[in-house]
Amino acid sequence: MKFVLATANPGKVKEMQELLSNLGVDVVTRDDMEIDIDVAETGTTFLENATLKAVAIMEASGEPAIADDSGLVVDALAGDPGLYSSSYGRELLTSTERCEYLLKNMKNMEQRQAKFVCNIVCAFPNEDILSATGECYGTITTELKGTSGFGYDPVFLPNGYDKTMAELTIEEKNKISHRGKALISFTKILKAYLTSQKENRKMRIGIFGGAFNPPHIGHVSAAKIAIKEQKLDLLIVIPTGTPPHKDLPTETPPPYIRFTMTENAFSDVKKAIVSDIEI
Repeated sequence: MKFVLATANPGKVKEMQELLSNLGVDVVTRDDMEIDIDVAETGTTFLENATLKAVAIMEASGEPAIADDSGLVVDALAGDPGLYSSSYGRELLTSTERCEYLLKNMKNMEQRQAKFVCNIVCAFPNEDILSATGECYGTITTELKGTSGFGYDPVFLPNGYDKTMAELTIEEKNKISHRGKALISFTKILKAYLTSQKENRKMRIGIFGGAFNPPHIGHVSAAKIAIKEQKLDLLIVIPTGTPPHKDLPTETPPPYIRFTMTENAFSDVKKAIVSDIEI
């Protein structure tokens, strides 16, 4: 099964590929699928924005899509930077300048509790939605410390630690970070979902009768439309001829495309399905 990532961030792509490889999932990016769209993040929560992005990429690719949205929530600033964490202050500020802007707004504040939040969403063509949340609690420091990480890591002190996120090793950070927690949770949820889908699997098969020797442009177009619009798992293309074979599964629920075919052709295809495709 192929999943499309809404992000083009190389680090996130590698991270997701490593986590999902054990599930037999092929992870590609929106760039791999040549998808070039801007998704308006008009949601009022991280979950809503992640869902908007996942659904948009899913609809554009026709494949399950994964998106995330995350940010820093500071209690004393009524939740800011929040949804606007990446543009807090001004759009073109560097990460260091954004951290300095945050510290300036919190000057002399005693209440410095904050949390990082990450929501990961996977949208499927059948309209199923999976989501996972990860949070990391801590406090905002009074100065920048550390050079690792990114974003607000230099000013975020995780609870139970005497080092900022930017002072932790990658291994230490992944164990406690909001994204790390969300990814672990999402992997478990996706594994359970894929297992349940496999156990309850009903393969949607389309039978397309037509001469594909050589393939005619009209036939190829019709086949592509059938697969997409009818949400088929498999489209069988065989020559037209005698009436349908008696073993044709006429009880198969829609979507089902029924054409005439030769008995031998259907027999050969049926053997191929049994030997090559797990239902």
